[in-house]
Amino acid sequence: MRNVGPYAVALKAGGEVDELLELCASLSHLQVEGKQLGLWDIGMAAAANTGDEQLVLKTLKDAVAAPSLVGMKERVYEIMISFYCERGELEKAREWYNKAVDERNVPPPSTMVTMLKACIRNGRMEYGDEMLNTLKKKIISPDAASETNKEAWDTALAFTVAQGKGVAGLSLTFAEMEKFIEDHPGACPPADTTTLNTILRVAVECHDMNVVRELEEYFKNHQDIDPSLETYQLFLQNALEIPDLPRAVSFFENIRFNVARFPKQYEAEQEQQLLIALASQSPPSLQHIQEIYTDLMQWRVKLFPPTVLKLLEIHLQYNDMDGIRSFVLSHVGYLTAADRQKVIEILMAHCFADSTSIQTCWETYLIMANHLPELSVEQRHAFIDFFFEHDNPHVATKVLTHMTLAREPDRMPNRDTYVKAFLHLAIAQDQTSLQTTHKRLSMDARVNADTELYNYLLLAAARSSLYTKAWIIYEDIARSKEGPDSATFDIVWGELCKRDRADGFRTALAIWNRCRRNRVQLTDRNLASFVEALAWHHRWGEAFERIKQAEEDLDEDGKSWITVGPRTIGTLFSTAVPNTHPPSPTFPKPDFSDSEIMPPLPLDNILYNWYNAKHPELWAQLQQAMRKPAPDHRRLTVDDINPYKDVPEEEVMERFFSGGFIREHWRYEASVEMLLEDFRSMRVVKLMNI
Repeated sequence: MRNVGPYAVALKAGGEVDELLELCASLSHLQVEGKQLGLWDIGMAAAANTGDEQLVLKTLKDAVAAPSLVGMKERVYEIMISFYCERGELEKAREWYNKAVDERNVPPPSTMVTMLKACIRNGRMEYGDEMLNTLKKKIISPDAASETNKEAWDTALAFTVAQGKGVAGLSLTFAEMEKFIEDHPGACPPADTTTLNTILRVAVECHDMNVVRELEEYFKNHQDIDPSLETYQLFLQNALEIPDLPRAVSFFENIRFNVARFPKQYEAEQEQQLLIALASQSPPSLQHIQEIYTDLMQWRVKLFPPTVLKLLEIHLQYNDMDGIRSFVLSHVGYLTAADRQKVIEILMAHCFADSTSIQTCWETYLIMANHLPELSVEQRHAFIDFFFEHDNPHVATKVLTHMTLAREPDRMPNRDTYVKAFLHLAIAQDQTSLQTTHKRLSMDARVNADTELYNYLLLAAARSSLYTKAWIIYEDIARSKEGPDSATFDIVWGELCKRDRADGFRTALAIWNRCRRNRVQLTDRNLASFVEALAWHHRWGEAFERIKQAEEDLDEDGKSWITVGPRTIGTLFSTAVPNTHPPSPTFPKPDFSDSEIMPPLPLDNILYNWYNAKHPELWAQLQQAMRKPAPDHRRLTVDDINPYKDVPEEEVMERFFSGGFIREHWRYEASVEMLLEDFRSMRVVKLMNI
């Protein structure tokens, strides 16, 4: 039985509360050498350590019913008061304290000190006034251990400051402590650094500047009491809260020169707060920041995430690329995933800022690619968009190449990556970058290269003047199981046949005839692209005749295989009548604001009559839209050339009829004036003679 007590203590230390309580219930009635084992004392303490109130109350109920609890009620009160103090439930702790007083079981000094500290933590000074007087008069005695008296007096001094009695109240309590020490030599050690730190901590938390200043002077005037690291940290914290940065820097200098040893895994919380405060100044104090940062690195301090983010912003502010690279390598590796994402966001915001050069953006991206591999696909897409939009397609292609070299699936390029790249390359018209991107797609077995994806590739190849490659891509689409879709015809006519001066016209007619034979349903956009292709080869009349014939070529159910809409009408009009183009020195736009109807067109015997006979409603919309001003010139975007981008009919009418030239070409082709000259000198005469 002698080993039961140590066994119970071992169960408590190991957290085996259930087994310990079973042991208490079964063996607590036993005695060793006429004394109770005191197992319930250990059991209740173990239950209190769990923080479970229901378990503590149940254990208390079982312990009260046990005969072994006789003579241990003081210990019960001590455990219950301490339990509720740790939970911050001072009302319940006060109830147990009152029960103890009513039964004349005044808790020991350690319990009263615990409750006074809880009052200080929770700002409930009213619960501790009476207890403080009791502690001074009855509990603090020369018979108690000196360390017990020392802790009690330290708590009394701190509680006085927390009550808001200031320097005067603190001086009175100090005088009481000194008189107690004088009357009872050896019963209590004199005030030391621990005592002053306890008072200073409460004064800083309560923002009592008078007490803080008084303690600062006390340390200066009492050379026998040396400030500790905690002392300087508390003074530094107070200076930062005011804030008084010069004073805070002076306290850091005291830490640097007066503290010989630092604890292991020193966090330097206040010092890092000082770093953040100095970095937040405008302009930042670079000299102090560098000195403090160097000292922290010598002390092997691990920087907190807010400190890392703020110092990173300072490096970025001065475009110190070597410093950024070294800083990221040293301090980002141990951050959590959420904090690393914040680092990525800061670096990306710097890259995309208007003041950041392309070279700096590229170097920053390389830092992220090397040291922050969790850079997501969407974030890499942002870099691809940025470099393309700033006319650096070769750099954007390198970003895509880096994605293909990744091993994690969530960081490798997906279908959207290639779509985005091909659309941008269609604008950039960079043949080398397009060849590289196509090669990467061919080697990427994860991406399903269907007709839609190949259409984007076809668009990029056509606009990059890689006509041979474009025709091969089209043939691959035509021979595929899926076959061409509506966007394919839009691209092959509107982009490829139009641009290819050698084979464009012949192939455009061949594809048209194939569609007619197979009764392929052509949309309004397809017809507009067909008219555009032939018009660029000076064969507008042939396109117009084929559309008229196709409208009359009906199926058995009386339906045509083509759909004439606003795009077709607009393209026929734009490519046939020069004065509908945007104002220019060659063709100034006439003023029709006072006209009820459009004036007679040069081709009124052909186009005008067809409009009125076949599509009067669209012709009325055209007359209305012609009176609107032409859209402003702007930079071409991927949405403008995306064949799968849906455009509302109202926007289509405005683009085509209010001075628009062949869809959006008025804003991205410098050859408009040359083509208009062709219309004037050659085509208009031919069209009149059809």
